[in-house]
Amino acid sequence: VAPEVVKTTMYVTDAVGETGLAVRSKPMSDEKEPPRIAKGSEVQATEIQGDWVKLSGTDNTGKSVEGWSAQKLGEAVYLSTTKPVAPTAPAAPEKK
Repeated sequence: VAPEVVKTTMYVTDAVGETGLAVRSKPMSDEKEPPRIAKGSEVQATEIQGDWVKLSGTDNTGKSVEGWSAQKLGEAVYLSTTKPVAPTAPAAPEKK
């Protein structure tokens, strides 16, 4: 599949779990310890090739990274163009 060139902001979804989104040097899942980007993070997507997205962002250690990540796997969607909504605190009970 030929890559599609894009320039768009995407967000790492909660589907990645606590370890974050793996960023790989090429669109394959064979690297043992890839850098990871935390859920909720904003990334810049530059190419899409099938279910793989070439992106740049900041990893869990604060280092800038660039590489490939799976956009989805089965039903789990790891990258979205929709910005996540921050959870809101429950309203305080009314005082009487």
